Amino acid sequence: MPDRAGARRAIGGLLLAACALLGPIARAAEGSPAWAPRTLEPGMRELRFADGSVYRGTVVNGLPHGRGEYVARGFRYEGDWRDGVKQGEGIYQWADGDRYEGQFARDHPDGRGTFVFANGDTYDGDLKEGVIEGRGTYVARNGDTFVGPFQDGRPEGVGRYLFANGDRYEGEVRAGRIQGHGRYFEANGDRIECSFVDGKAQGIGTYAFANGDRYVGEIIRGVPSGQGAFDYADGARYEGEVREGRPMGRGTYTLADGSYFEGTFADGLARASGELVGADGSRVPAELRDGVPRLLN
Repeated sequence: MPDRAGARRAIGGLLLAACALLGPIARAAEGSPAWAPRTLEPGMRELRFADGSVYRGTVVNGLPHGRGEYVARGFRYEGDWRDGVKQGEGIYQWADGDRYEGQFARDHPDGRGTFVFANGDTYDGDLKEGVIEGRGTYVARNGDTFVGPFQDGRPEGVGRYLFANGDRYEGEVRAGRIQGHGRYFEANGDRIECSFVDGKAQGIGTYAFANGDRYVGEIIRGVPSGQGAFDYADGARYEGEVREGRPMGRGTYTLADGSYFEGTFADGLARASGELVGADGSRVPAELRDGVPRLLN
């Protein structure tokens, strides 16, 4: 009996789509009806089975065939039949409130269809043998959305996450997780392009800030860290060691006039000690306070 394994997807948290099982797509009761078929009207018959299930619709050679409704204890199906199995277009309603409407083949949801889950999630897209497989759109009840390819019930491939908080991600996804190369756009206008590991930017990447600043360099768990360079909107530039998203350690700060400060940065651009190097190459001991160099002698 086929499962809906992986059919429900809860796109939970910021970066992970979690998987749940929905239970089986049930067949019509096997075997002959417990009572003789009853004619309801021309072309419409009723079949009653020993387990209490009832079929009302067209019948050929004693089997549901054509259009009909099947009502059982755990589900209700209304739609097309062929030789006793669901085939064509139909609506399948589970007792727990989950609902599928779309194409069936060989007794499975197969082709194109829509799931509406009792928890408020929805899926619209491709299915194969009862499993979400192909391209589709999954919307979680909190508004988080994934648009793209699915494999075995999980987002897989290159797609888009659209989050309820206004963030979005475009890029590679593996087993429902943001994994691989992609771009993450924050609602505040910041943008990061990098490789992602378990939902976090990791490696050499680019961080473009909404205020016009830009960082290119190493990123660890979503934060600029390591060796990198900041290009600031006012024309200044920092190149060197970076920790926790700001200049920290040895580095060079180049001002818009071409002179530069070289030294050790302790708190971003707020505080640093070193030398101011002029355009002619001259060096003077200096300190940096809030991005402004001050001579020490």
